[in-house]
Amino acid sequence: MTTRRGFTLVELLIGLVLMLAVGAVTYQLLVNTQRVTRSQNQHLGMQDNVRSGALVIGNELREVGYDQVSAAAILRFPGSALVAGANPDLIAIGPDSITYRAMRAIGYTCQLTAATPEIVVRNTTTLPFTTLRSLTTADSLMLYVENDPSISGDDMWLTVGIAAVPTAQNCPDGTAGLKIRIGIPGALGITAATTFGNMLVGGPVRAFELVQIRSYTSGGKLWLGMRSRPLTNGTTIEPVLGPLSNGNGTAAGLAFTYRDAANAVTAVPNNVRSIQVSLKSVSDEVVRTTGKYANVDSLTLTTRVALRNALRP
Repeated sequence: MTTRRGFTLVELLIGLVLMLAVGAVTYQLLVNTQRVTRSQNQHLGMQDNVRSGALVIGNELREVGYDQVSAAAILRFPGSALVAGANPDLIAIGPDSITYRAMRAIGYTCQLTAATPEIVVRNTTTLPFTTLRSLTTADSLMLYVENDPSISGDDMWLTVGIAAVPTAQNCPDGTAGLKIRIGIPGALGITAATTFGNMLVGGPVRAFELVQIRSYTSGGKLWLGMRSRPLTNGTTIEPVLGPLSNGNGTAAGLAFTYRDAANAVTAVPNNVRSIQVSLKSVSDEVVRTTGKYANVDSLTLTTRVALRNALRP
């Protein structure tokens, strides 16, 4: 027992210094790993935000149509209030908001009854009346007026209302269908007999509702939101994704740029042929990417959509 000895003070100090050095390196490694993990998680969240936003807005706007109402088409409706020119699905456009006709159903007629007036749309397994949801009287229809099937210069889409909730009714050939009573706006000065007289059985029918996409502030942060029937007082906006950058101008979290047939920027809905959408997402928390200080990180994605029936320049 007398030959055994403990550690000297120098040995204890050396061991303590080595332990502190290893601990400091390990701690720094853990901190860096946590910092990188947090940054990657925030970056993935931003990527998910802008990609989801681009998909949602892109899918919505691809169904927005640019349709020309020709003088030849209006000749089929003498005395009406129809005006030759553009008749796009765009209702209002702005730098960070857009209001448009959003398609909610598409089908093909199998019967036209002017006396009621009603249409019956096929709703079979092979040719269904494809709807995203049940239609109500708050929705509207676009009837395709074919006029002369041998030419295309006199065709147009005519917007009418839904006067009653659609009900099941078979087509004249016995196949399943859906009966829709329509209401033609009186301001157009068109009768149902004239309208149906210029339509062909089997023509397409589109149902739509007004939808607005815009940015809005909630909880001190900017978000992307959507709402239906935006022209009606009291309609609430539903959050889609966020948070977005709350900067101004091109740095804004949501920015629309509208271009005409010559690829020039325009502010006139009738002249729009394509829409450029820019989304700038920001991280939920501050992250330390490069440098000494932590900041809110951001990521920008830009996409472009051509309107239906309008080739992008």
